[in-house]
Amino acid sequence: MPLPISHRFLILLVLVTLFLHIRGFTGNPMAFSAAAQAVSLSTGRLEVDNFAGLSNDLAYVKGHYYTGIRPSHSLFYLPAAILLRLIPQTVLLDGLFIPNPKLPPPVQPGLFVAITLVTTASFIIFWVWMIFKNVDFATRMAIWTLVFATPALSLASGFYVQSFALLGLIFLVITLVNGQPHFFALSLLFLGLADYTWLPLVGIFSLIWLVDWWRQPSGSLKTWLPFIILAAFLLFDCWFQWRVFDSPFVTPYSYRFSNSAIHTQGFLGLQPANFFPGLAYRLFSAREGVVFFAPELIMLSLVSGVLVLLGSLPTLNKFLFLAVVLWVWFIAASFVDPVSGLPGNRYLIPLLPFVFLPVIQSVGRISGPLRRLITVALIFRTFWTWHFLAVSGNVNLTVREYAGLLFHLPPAYIFAKYLQTDLPYQSVVSVFGWLTTLTVLCLVTLIFFKTTYNPRQ
Repeated sequence: MPLPISHRFLILLVLVTLFLHIRGFTGNPMAFSAAAQAVSLSTGRLEVDNFAGLSNDLAYVKGHYYTGIRPSHSLFYLPAAILLRLIPQTVLLDGLFIPNPKLPPPVQPGLFVAITLVTTASFIIFWVWMIFKNVDFATRMAIWTLVFATPALSLASGFYVQSFALLGLIFLVITLVNGQPHFFALSLLFLGLADYTWLPLVGIFSLIWLVDWWRQPSGSLKTWLPFIILAAFLLFDCWFQWRVFDSPFVTPYSYRFSNSAIHTQGFLGLQPANFFPGLAYRLFSAREGVVFFAPELIMLSLVSGVLVLLGSLPTLNKFLFLAVVLWVWFIAASFVDPVSGLPGNRYLIPLLPFVFLPVIQSVGRISGPLRRLITVALIFRTFWTWHFLAVSGNVNLTVREYAGLLFHLPPAYIFAKYLQTDLPYQSVVSVFGWLTTLTVLCLVTLIFFKTTYNPRQ
């Protein structure tokens, strides 16, 4: 049965708004590191000396530079690097390169623009397709509402390592709370492709999955495919680390060229002794405080936990749900960088869909004024993100200055910590970004709140 025109229009707007979030190559150190490593891999080399800058996401060992992040992340950039490296016309894109003021430009800026654009665009299409293909309509509407009303958009289209955690937690909460176990292996795949800090949880969850499979064996390739893909990526990580660092268990984070203190302490770079001061920073700091930037993370973490505990879910599902919530907060508060402060909120933002969906599932059964109140709250929540980013701690603004700042920071460009340079064609893109995002937000909320939420339909 073909989709109604309104639904096709919604999908188109989702893609357009996510594409607005691509600004060529932004100079993000993570993208710089992954793209540089992919270009080197495409030529049969591991070192990235030709592209080395002062990036804190590059590793330096034995006189050579390598990626400073998880090596397998560069594999996602590799197909675009192989194809575009052979196209000399990428030099025409040099003018679109937006430098990071902390880094020198790469040798071939146009090539980096093209690789980042193609890779990120492909991931966006894949992200939307995965949600559309595998999730029921009501849950889909809840996810789109969440993405457009919160900073989750920056992860959905920024293609950080943590972008995979965002997608993995969406499928994991559907598995645990909505009773759809066929998403379990899929969720573990995406979590396993995310930051190394997710691997302990992935290992525990995989063991539980294997025990369940042992009781009810299934030999189909589809059942095992997510684990086969994840194993291939993990093997590449181990091979890369063995070749470069002489041990499959030594990660590039231990050899950071600059700002290395964050990754040279404790298990997975964590410093548990910092948890309470780190938690205070994560909650209340003017730059990255969750109280200001994403206050719903606190509320939804508590409310969803209570709802899950009081619900009729199996005891194991309740335990796993709470374990994930506590692990994410533990990571965010204990990941210490004494040089430049704690890492960005991309370590916490993936938790949003995980703690949002159980709450919206309960609210979806309520009709009347409460739904309208929630719709208004979501629209205000979107404005709050613009406001927080625009003022950046500066309260000494005139009304005209404040309005100008809001106009030049449309929601399609919320990068939080990484919004460091001006936008190309700023006025045109700002107007288009505002109109598109407001249209999508209104359409999604109207469709969602006119739909009875029943995840089992």
